[in-house]
Amino acid sequence: MRGAILYTMTSEGNRNLSQFVNDAVMAEVRRLEVKYNGGAPFPAVGPRELPQGGAAAASGDEGRQR
Repeated sequence: MRGAILYTMTSEGNRNLSQFVNDAVMAEVRRLEVKYNGGAPFPAVGPRELPQGGAAAASGDEGRQR
């Protein structure tokens, strides 16, 4: 991963590891929004609203559309 960042900094514009990871995560978020939410952003979720550990799978919330 670090090699990809170092050797593509100039051409891709990634300045550091944090930016690289954030850009990758946001690309996946956009893909999921298109697939599961009609391309619209998902509603905001507060820091304590996201289930911790295996709670999401146990409660059956996986793949829920909003």
